Amino acid sequence: VIKQNTELEDNGVKVEKPDGTSFLPNFALKVEDVTNTKQTEITTDAKEFIEEKQEVKKVYDVKLLKDGVEVQPDGILKVKIPYENINNPILIKKNTNGTYEKIEYKIEDGYLIYETDELGIVSIIGDKESNTSVMGTYTPNIGGAITGDETNIHFYIGIGFIALGLISYLGFKRSKQKDTFQ
Repeated sequence: VIKQNTELEDNGVKVEKPDGTSFLPNFALKVEDVTNTKQTEITTDAKEFIEEKQEVKKVYDVKLLKDGVEVQPDGILKVKIPYENINNPILIKKNTNGTYEKIEYKIEDGYLIYETDELGIVSIIGDKESNTSVMGTYTPNIGGAITGDETNIHFYIGIGFIALGLISYLGFKRSKQKDTFQ
């Protein structure tokens, strides 16, 4: 019995047919996280969709394969893009003609879900992180753990003991000299 897949998944991204019918066994989903290689390009090329307080969070290259060859869907597919901890997410996709468009989506169970008849580069845009949780707190530099300072603290402690010993010795020697001249 051949297992009928109603949902294809790769790298956390899922696709299914809106009518719930199965994919043929020779179909597969191939999804690459291309955030590192495409982030700058999308920030530049799709800037009309990205506000000043926002940035490109994730970029996926979503491909449908039939017998190992990339094909576009024959009809509409429901695409589920995973996301977490992104404030005010926006989905944009790069069309085959090179233009970008904003995608209308809904949020359900940790996914941004949209329908399309064309797969490819999809980006999640979100608010830049503004970590205010450390505002007003003081964290001392303990051995460079916070600042990355690699100064050897033991060296300075050693110098301090040597100086203290030298001062003590000179003080003791001086007091001995006073005792002998009286």
